[in-house]
Amino acid sequence: MQKGILKNILLATAIVSAGVLGNIGTAVGEANAAEVNTTISNPAILDVSSFTNWSTKKGVLVFKDGIYTADYTTDTYTQTGNVFKTSANRTVTLDGQSIAMYMPAGAATGIHYYLYKGLKTEIGKEYTVAFDAAISTNATTGALPRLQVDSTGANVKTVKTDYSATYRQSITFTATGQTTTLIVGLEKPNFTTTYSAGVKLSNFASGKSETQITKEKAELENQADTERQAAARDTIADLFENGDVTGAIKEDTDQAAIDYAKTLVADVTDSSNKAELEQLLAEAQKQLDAKIAEKEMKKVQQEEAKAAVEALFQKEDIAGVIKSTTNQGILDAAQQLVDKVADNEQKITLQTALNNAQNQLNARIMIDFLFENGNVDGEIKASTDQSAIDLAQRFIGFVTGEAAKEPLQQDLNKAIAQLSERERLAYAPIEEAVKGLFENDNVTGNIKTSTDQSAIDSAKELVATIKNASKKAELETHITEAQQQLDARNAEMAAELARQKSAREAINNLFENDDVTTTIKETTDQTAIEAAQAIVDTVTDSKLQATLQADLDKAKAQLKIRETQIELGEFRFGDAILKGTHNNADITKMNIVVDGVTYWGGTVTEDSFKFYSLYKIGKYSENVEVNFFNSQNELIITEKLIPSPKPVGEITNTSYKVGESNIYGTFSGDVDSITVEIDGKLYYGGTVYPDGTFKFYGLDKKIKADSEVIIHAYSLDKTYLGSSQLEITL
Repeated sequence: MQKGILKNILLATAIVSAGVLGNIGTAVGEANAAEVNTTISNPAILDVSSFTNWSTKKGVLVFKDGIYTADYTTDTYTQTGNVFKTSANRTVTLDGQSIAMYMPAGAATGIHYYLYKGLKTEIGKEYTVAFDAAISTNATTGALPRLQVDSTGANVKTVKTDYSATYRQSITFTATGQTTTLIVGLEKPNFTTTYSAGVKLSNFASGKSETQITKEKAELENQADTERQAAARDTIADLFENGDVTGAIKEDTDQAAIDYAKTLVADVTDSSNKAELEQLLAEAQKQLDAKIAEKEMKKVQQEEAKAAVEALFQKEDIAGVIKSTTNQGILDAAQQLVDKVADNEQKITLQTALNNAQNQLNARIMIDFLFENGNVDGEIKASTDQSAIDLAQRFIGFVTGEAAKEPLQQDLNKAIAQLSERERLAYAPIEEAVKGLFENDNVTGNIKTSTDQSAIDSAKELVATIKNASKKAELETHITEAQQQLDARNAEMAAELARQKSAREAINNLFENDDVTTTIKETTDQTAIEAAQAIVDTVTDSKLQATLQADLDKAKAQLKIRETQIELGEFRFGDAILKGTHNNADITKMNIVVDGVTYWGGTVTEDSFKFYSLYKIGKYSENVEVNFFNSQNELIITEKLIPSPKPVGEITNTSYKVGESNIYGTFSGDVDSITVEIDGKLYYGGTVYPDGTFKFYGLDKKIKADSEVIIHAYSLDKTYLGSSQLEITL
C-alpha cells in the first residue's frame, strides 16, 4: 500500500450547548419489580440514515427532507442518486448506513473535507462514538488517520498504517452542552497531487460510555436502597402511635405487621441503617409480646368475674332470678372482681348483670320488711302503709327482666291486697259520700242536679280525715271535679240569663216603641239585624231561642221589603214585553193589573223579570200596576207603570219614476210601518229601515204619471202618524 496520500481521518466533537444520552445505542440494566427501576436509558446519539440532516462547514444542509446536498471548498455541487460531487470531482456518498468521502488525484494538497452533525447530549455525561474505517489511497508512503476532539486537540488516536485493512475506531468525550457537534472529515496531506485518497466509515455505534453506564447504575442502586430504607422506616413508624418510634405501638399492631416490616428491613443493603431499623423492630416486638401477655392476664380476670356474677343467679342465668343464698357479702366480692375487668364491653355486661342482682336483693329486702317476721305468706305489719308499699314498688321498678320482677311483684301484691282491704273497710263510707255527688255514683260523669255547695263541703270534711295519702288524693280529685262542674253550672246559668236579656233588648230595639208587633224603625238596617242575630245564636235555651228568632225574622222580612228595588224597563203602548230587574230573592211571582183587570204570568228569576203584555196594555190604558209576590203569594211590592209618551213621526221625502221597481222615501220619529194608497186602493207591505229610510215594491201596481199615490205612516202600536203625497216622474 502506498504511503503519504492521507494525512488524517478525523472524528472530532465541538461543544455547542447542553444534554444527556447512553451506551453505544443499547439499554443497560434491569428493573426489579420489588425495587426502584434501575434500567439505564442509552439510545444511540448518532443516526446516519438517509433521514438525517447533515451540513457542510458553511452550514448548508447536505440532506434535508429526502434531498442530498454537499459542500467542500464551495457550496456548489451536483447530485446523482445519493452521490454528491463538486466541479473538482470530489464526492460524498450517503447511503443511509455509511459515509464515503473521496478526493481524486489532481486535487491541491492540504485540502480538507468535512461534514457536521448535531448530537443530543447531557451536560457532564461521558459518551463514545465508534465505527469501522476503511482507507483507500495510491500513495507510496503511509498516512496516519487520527481521531481527535477538535476544540482541544486532545484524544488523538494513532491507528495502524496498514491501509489494506478495516479498523475499528472510536472516540470518548464528556459533553459540555445539550448539543454536541460531530465532525467527519477527509484530509489530503500536503504532498504530490498525483495521488488520490478516500475513506468509508460504516458500522456506527454511539451512546453513553461503559464508565458512564457503570456510574449511573451505581447511583440508581444507591437511590433504590435509600428508598428501600425509607419504605422500611415508614412501615416501622406505622407500627407506633403517631409514628413515634420512641413511644408505644398502636393497638392494631400485630405479629403480621411486624413480620412484614422485617421483610422490608431484610432488603436494605446499607449495614448501619439496617442495624438501626432492626433495633426499632426489636422494640416493637418487645411491646407486642408484653401486650399479648397482658391480654392473657386480663382474659383470666374476666373469666373469674364472669363466673362470680353468674354464681349470683339461679342456673347461672344473668337475665333471671338471683339465688335465695345471694347476699350483700357475695355481691361485694363479685363487684371487686368486675372492677378488674379491662374489656370495657364485657365489663359493662357484667356490671349490668351485677346491678340487676343488687336491685333484686334490695327489692326483696324491702318487700320482706312489709310483713311480720319477714314472712311474705303471713300478715303485713300494723305499721305497713301506702308509702312503704310505694317504696317497695319503686325498688321493683329498678329490676330488669320480667322473669326477675314477677316473683317480687307477686309477693308485693300480697301486701297491697291486705292494705287495700284494710283501707276499704275504713274508707268505704267516705268514698260513698264522694260518689253520691255524681249521677249513678259515676265519678267520671256529671254531678247530680241536686248537688250543691253544701253537699260538696260535707264530702270535703270527710275526706280530710283520711290518712292514706294516695286514697285521700284520689277522693280529693273527685271532689275537685264536682266543684268545677258546680262552678261551671252556676256560671253558665248566669251567662245564659245575660244572653237572653241581651237578645230580647236587641230585638225590641229594632221596632217602633220597642214593640215587636209594630213596624221596624227607620234606623233599623242590616247591620243592626245581624248584630241581634249574633246574640240570639248564643242563647242555649232552645224554646226561648225559637221565640226570639221568630220576632227577629219579622224585622228581617220588613227590612227586606223596605229595601226591595224594582227597575221597570222602558215601555211604550204596543210593546209586547214588559221587563225589568229586582234585588229581592224572595220574589217568585208577579201579575199586572190594567184598569182593574188582573193578569197573572210572567217569568221571574233571582234578579230579573219579564211579562208578555201585548193586547193587555193598550194605548188607552190609564192605570197599570205591576205586583210582585213571594212563594206564599204574599205581596212584597207594587210598582206603577208609566208608559213612554205617545209616538210621533212623519214621512219626510218620497220619490218614484214610472217603470221602476220600488218606491223610495225617508222618515223621522217613531215610524215602524207604512201603507201605500194608489188611486184610492190601499196596499200593505214595504220595508222600514232603522236608518230612517223605506222602500215599497210598486212595479206590479201599474203606477202612471197621473196616478194619485199617498204614503201612510204608523208607529209600533199601529198608531197613525201621518201621510205624504208621492212625487211621480217619467
